[in-house]
Amino acid sequence: MGEGQAALGAGSDAIVLAEGRIGGIAAVVAAFDFAFMGGSMGLAVGEGLVAAARRAVEHEAALIVVPASGGARMQEGILSLMQMPRAVLAADMVKEAGLPYVVLLTDPTTGGVSTSFAMLGDVTLAEPGAVIGFAGARVIEETIREKLPERFQRAEYLYEHGMVDQVVPRAELRATLARLLSLLREPGVTHVAAATDHVIESWRNDVYAPYKSSVGVPEELLVQFADAERALRALGIVTWPMVEDEADDGILIADL
Repeated sequence: MGEGQAALGAGSDAIVLAEGRIGGIAAVVAAFDFAFMGGSMGLAVGEGLVAAARRAVEHEAALIVVPASGGARMQEGILSLMQMPRAVLAADMVKEAGLPYVVLLTDPTTGGVSTSFAMLGDVTLAEPGAVIGFAGARVIEETIREKLPERFQRAEYLYEHGMVDQVVPRAELRATLARLLSLLREPGVTHVAAATDHVIESWRNDVYAPYKSSVGVPEELLVQFADAERALRALGIVTWPMVEDEADDGILIADL
């Protein structure tokens, strides 16, 4: 730790906190510094995560955590392991306040960091090619005596298997986070950019109307309708009235 602080400055550790706005939305960011002992999580990191969560709740801001870590800091023994539940409680504090908790997984996110707060985000993003997992691939292969799949523990592999919501290149992070926070913090704003008039009209005429009549509708069309509905609902763009009431015919653009 002395060497790390000598290189990065007195009082420094493996986490940096910042506060500001992203796309006009208040946010508190807790970013790991891999240059300090491999981003390992010790007492100071745990305290930093708790402080960031308290700050987010106090100012009604989103909390964005950016881990880059090899895991718990061995040099601090059991005290470092105690930061895992502390970090989970910090995440829960933000969620219980009804505020967004977003995690951006970078390379690497492993060990006790990956098995605690890093996998608890309301939305989990990852940078391309990031190594994400608990134990290393070689250790796993030697333990189970099997060859692991190609790209195992990479961000893209986790995305394909539902562990990550989106893989985002660093150049697109600002716009992605701004759009995401806007959807989560400003539900009263209708995001028409992703649902233009001609697309809405097409769904009204080609999908919704025949679905309502439920006469002679091919099964594959209903499947497409259901998939599109779920995707749009997840983005908070469109709600589809499903009650049997003539006044509810058509597509409703609304927030969720």
